[in-house]
Amino acid sequence: MKSILSTKKFLRLTTILTTLIVCVNMGDTKNNNNIDGSGNEPDINFHGTLLDTSGDEFEADNVCISRKYNKICVYSRPISPDIDPAINKTYIDLVELMHENNDSKNSIEVKNPGKLETFKGRDYIAVTFTPTKGDAATYLIEANRTVTCGKLEGNTLQEKEIHFQALKSIKITSMKKQVKPEDKDK
Repeated sequence: MKSILSTKKFLRLTTILTTLIVCVNMGDTKNNNNIDGSGNEPDINFHGTLLDTSGDEFEADNVCISRKYNKICVYSRPISPDIDPAINKTYIDLVELMHENNDSKNSIEVKNPGKLETFKGRDYIAVTFTPTKGDAATYLIEANRTVTCGKLEGNTLQEKEIHFQALKSIKITSMKKQVKPEDKDK
């Protein structure tokens, strides 16, 4: 009887471990449109300059908003502070903004006036996305959202995470597909 119970326990444990391993491997994806804070870089490197509220302006690589470069959720400004901005979402894609009007010389400037606005008890900051050619668009973004990037200083790249409240502007001037070490061998 004990042998049957230990066999059942063994099979149950094996099934659980196999399921766990399969699930972990399913999470590994080649399409990396965001960064996870562990040094992983996105598939596309957005290069530009950032200016923070301390007056520090620096060159940056791998610029991402909320650790993403596509499907960045922003909101239209409601007419009343009693209306929740989350009922009117827009998703920004930096790749599409950079290729607007099929112009490879586009750049994007994100200006942050720095003034907090409160809607339904939550703080937001108005940010303006301005492509080189085309109309500027102003949206709300949660005040606690961050911009992640690598700060270029000589030959070193310092990983940075900056809250929108601490930024005055971001100017993305170029983008290029990252070449991963495993892709170099192909």
